[in-house]
Amino acid sequence: MSKISGIACRISVLLLIVVALSACVENYRPLSMDHQQKLATADVYVYIKQQEIYALIERSNMAAGGGLLFALADSAINNQRAKEQEEYVRPIRDSLIGYDFGTALTGAFSRQMQTVGWPQIRKVTFVREYSKEKLADVVAESTADAVLFLNADYAFVPNFNRLRVATAASIYIKTSPKPDPDMSPVYLNAALVMTEAAKKDMSKEDAVQFWAADNAGRTRASLEKGAALLAKMISYDLKSDRVAEERLEKADIDPIFTDVKLVSKEDDCLIGRLPVNTLKSYCSVK
Repeated sequence: MSKISGIACRISVLLLIVVALSACVENYRPLSMDHQQKLATADVYVYIKQQEIYALIERSNMAAGGGLLFALADSAINNQRAKEQEEYVRPIRDSLIGYDFGTALTGAFSRQMQTVGWPQIRKVTFVREYSKEKLADVVAESTADAVLFLNADYAFVPNFNRLRVATAASIYIKTSPKPDPDMSPVYLNAALVMTEAAKKDMSKEDAVQFWAADNAGRTRASLEKGAALLAKMISYDLKSDRVAEERLEKADIDPIFTDVKLVSKEDDCLIGRLPVNTLKSYCSVK
């Protein structure tokens, strides 16, 4: 991959995060000290919309020129690219039959919260159906102080050189037994784990074989590690000391973002905070 295409890939990944977060009124809301003190127990509610792993596409932007014709052309191009990506991802997906990322993620958050001892987790629920009304019911019915809601996703970047595991996280304090679909979160942020193949300049075909080899062993290991790191990053962020963070040296995680702050090192992974406050972990796999 050329330096320019690598930069373009990194920019597209960040834009995906920013677009996903922009659906909220705020992109980031730290948990206040007051809410930290009130949050002794929590239930975790995990939503993953897709059944299987997929691959992102490089979206056409002809519509930027304006007009219905350009929009229709974009739709046709994107549909064709999605079909092509389906063919590429199929051997990896076939090798992952029987693997449940939802179970891995819920297990990781249960273990992480038990390790740090805060908050005490009462229940972890994994679902593939979601609505504001359903979440409001979950919060109202919870016997804990609050509900930590995770909206997770996992996919390959378009050229298959990286595996992305991400989650948006929000916390809702239980204030009433009556469901409130318009309830506001007391905490908002997102976490992202990018696992890169050790050989960076592989063709798309070679990258697919890399991830599919040994019954998708590298993919499974990376998904497990990604789930564990997401749990650690969200757990860290809930009680992070932003003043102390400001004293840390800058991390050489991604040269595009000169103000990425190093938060922690986990084996072969670096954890940093992007300028938009999203936590990002960058790992490699052999």
